[in-house]
Amino acid sequence: MNRIGFIGASLLVLLVLASSMLFVVDQRQFGVVYAL
Repeated sequence: MNRIGFIGASLLVLLVLASSMLFVVDQRQFGVVYAL
């Protein structure tokens, strides 16, 4: 049971990190478009 909870928490953390990285990339692209 603990292993399942640990895997679930790990996937949740990875999902948050991936979404935040994608958000930063999107913001950077919007910044470049705004600069142009």
